Amino acid sequence: MRLSTKQSSYAANPVGPWLSGGPVISVWRRCALPLALLLVSSVVGESQAQPLPPELTGQSVVEIALVSLRVEGFDVRSLGVPIGARLGRGLLRRAVRRLVATERWADVQLDVEPAPGGVRLLVHLAPRIVLMRVDLFGNAALSEREVSRALGVRAGETLDAGRLGELQARVEQRYRRSGYRKARVRLNLRQTNEPGRQVLRVAIDEEPACRIRALYFDGDALPGRLGLADVFALRVGDRLSEDALERALQVMQRRLRAAGYFSARLDDPDLRFVGKDVELRLKGRVGPHHVLHFHGYWPLERGLLATRLDMAEQGLDGEVSLGRMEKVLTELYR
Repeated sequence: MRLSTKQSSYAANPVGPWLSGGPVISVWRRCALPLALLLVSSVVGESQAQPLPPELTGQSVVEIALVSLRVEGFDVRSLGVPIGARLGRGLLRRAVRRLVATERWADVQLDVEPAPGGVRLLVHLAPRIVLMRVDLFGNAALSEREVSRALGVRAGETLDAGRLGELQARVEQRYRRSGYRKARVRLNLRQTNEPGRQVLRVAIDEEPACRIRALYFDGDALPGRLGLADVFALRVGDRLSEDALERALQVMQRRLRAAGYFSARLDDPDLRFVGKDVELRLKGRVGPHHVLHFHGYWPLERGLLATRLDMAEQGLDGEVSLGRMEKVLTELYR
């Protein structure tokens, strides 16, 4: 049994609110595509059409109802299907193409169900939304350009209203990567005086940034001449963003290797959140100290050999690394 909420309908014999005990059959659907792809969209529409049951083919259309929510300013008579018309695939195909040609709808679906004296035609529409502009509010930590890039849509583009949740998540993720773990983003669409054109409003509550409350290093003891502050760029009290943490770990690993600890390697750190702040525990291996000795390197200079080996970036990891070093130097002398 299916109950339909009608926003607009007309019928040869008004029957008022109705309950249908018969099957609801989706017989035609077409997704609106850009004009350049109109020929392709026609193929897509036909591939989504369901065959009409023989018992409904040729029946009179006695009612047409719009059942989509949040659709305004639509007159079912714009389908071009008169009451009393005989149901057939050609009739439905023409009706769908007529609606798509208006460029107001991103998706058009027609359902048919038995009704007293004939069939009832149900119209499902998804509005085609064109963004007139995008308004941002509350973004102080991130620039308008950064938020817009995370959002991924801009004025003049079409937007499926069902994607608002996805866009919200993308902006919140961008804030989390920047150290604003509790930032909240709200998106809504507002109508304009032009049908189908809307304004996307993005309201952002950034909340305070997440800051480093305490900093530890678990692993091999750091060399006496190097303290954590010498190799790790972040300090207690700094804002902790995912981007900054990733860069700081990469720099720390390179600094240890550049100091001769070629096998130094850092693991993913442990983060313990306390309120809005975090205790950061670094983990990794420093390893033994190494010194590069070159013999018989004339006519090349020792500095050139060390630069090409790039131990700070490549590191030392057993026989594999030694083989790489031999290959680099061999190619250099050729």
